Amino acid sequence: MDKSAYRRILPLLDMNAGQGDRSILHLECGTGGDLKYMSTVFGEANRFFGVDRSTEAIDNVDPAIANDENFYFRQYDISKGIPFDYNFFDVVYGNGFLESIEDKEALVREIYRVAKDGARIILFEKNRESLGPIVANTFFAGFIYVCKTGGIGDGFNGYVYVGNKL
Repeated sequence: MDKSAYRRILPLLDMNAGQGDRSILHLECGTGGDLKYMSTVFGEANRFFGVDRSTEAIDNVDPAIANDENFYFRQYDISKGIPFDYNFFDVVYGNGFLESIEDKEALVREIYRVAKDGARIILFEKNRESLGPIVANTFFAGFIYVCKTGGIGDGFNGYVYVGNKL
């Protein structure tokens, strides 16, 4: 995602950006570009975690962050769960991957499980049906923003779901 897109979504994070000591998870992180940019906003006092099912993506994480002690990357198929402890993350972020997940409801339960109480959850999807019914079933009763994005920077055109774990 390009910087103009982040200027639009960062207010949605609303997590006292420079505060530090936050754990931020990017699901299907690719080579880590989104996490790298988030680190410039949140600051280096935070921990950034990326999970991707592609070994190739993880093997090609941006060299600028691959060996940084504040970044952790793991190859894992998230359709089988999210490989972290309960109540671990302050922010969970994902961009356009749910259409490739067969059991979306199970994955949403996993997101809920790894998110701390009050965590900010941000999911971008191209198709409202990818997540809409699951959100409507109130796994995240605190979803505060559901809208069509109309394209944000890199041409992403879809829906964004933002909420807090209650």
